[in-house]
Amino acid sequence: MTGGAAASGPGAKASDESTQLIGVSPELRTALSALREQLAALAPAAETDEVGTQLDEAEAEAAATGQVSRGRLQWLRERLELGATAAAGLASAASVVQAIGQLLG
Repeated sequence: MTGGAAASGPGAKASDESTQLIGVSPELRTALSALREQLAALAPAAETDEVGTQLDEAEAEAAATGQVSRGRLQWLRERLELGATAAAGLASAASVVQAIGQLLG
């Protein structure tokens, strides 16, 4: 078995803690970089700091392995799509959402 979760016996519970990685496209790398630059222009706030942290980690993953975890991409897409932060108002946020959408399907 590769990935996934299994459990057996009375009361057993399976928990899938695997990390799914997605190959990073050149478009996503460019969009992440542009969003990073525009994010720096915003006033510091907890929400933008959180987005910045996730961007840092996504860029570090991409630089090290050429991949980013599916969960991190989904988190970024949700925050930027829903306008949960001031970052969603940045022009580059739409590019990030579009590139992530193409990767996640």
